[in-house]
Amino acid sequence: MYWKFGLFQCLGDLSVCIMTIMLPCYALGMQADAVGDSCIVCGLMYCVPGINLAAVVCVRTKIRAVRRIQGTCLEDLATVVFCHPCAMIQQTREVEELQRRQDEKSDYDATTTATEGPSELTISRY
Repeated sequence: MYWKFGLFQCLGDLSVCIMTIMLPCYALGMQADAVGDSCIVCGLMYCVPGINLAAVVCVRTKIRAVRRIQGTCLEDLATVVFCHPCAMIQQTREVEELQRRQDEKSDYDATTTATEGPSELTISRY
């Protein structure tokens, strides 16, 4: 599987683009939270030069693992170092897509459960 959004499709969602460029620590924290890491820790790590690149690479690698996207840690590093803003926007868009799908699945599961009633039928003998 590949990234749903290309690396250079930065302007595909202008609101995500602006938010990620203006508040990168918030964007990284949101991404980290979506893959099970600490929002606050990753957001703060972004504020430390040098560590910020490592944090982005780690989160990018986890996003790839969750979404089953092909690639390597070395590719993630090169992408973050040479195309940092585009990589951050791509990651944010992937995470938003992941959350949208999870919300749709939750809504579907809740609707199905509500309309089907109890999932088990118990028959007792007298």
